[in-house]
Amino acid sequence: EIINRIQKTRKDLKFNVSDRINTSYIADSKLEQVIDHFKKHIMQETLSINLSATKDQSLENLIEHEIEGHSIKLALEKNE
Repeated sequence: EIINRIQKTRKDLKFNVSDRINTSYIADSKLEQVIDHFKKHIMQETLSINLSATKDQSLENLIEHEIEGHSIKLALEKNE
């Protein structure tokens, strides 16, 4: 589901499917555990060069999603 939300955010931002991206997220502890456990797989599937937690609420393109009652905010940027 996390991969799906990253891909949806990529589409919403009109990134190309092949664009390499940097992904930052703000999530509760449950989702952080899931992301940590599946980090390599998530990065491969989403073409994320970086996948990192942040506390910065002012990130550009920060988009909030809900996954099974848990909140996650994603900020994606193209890796030029």
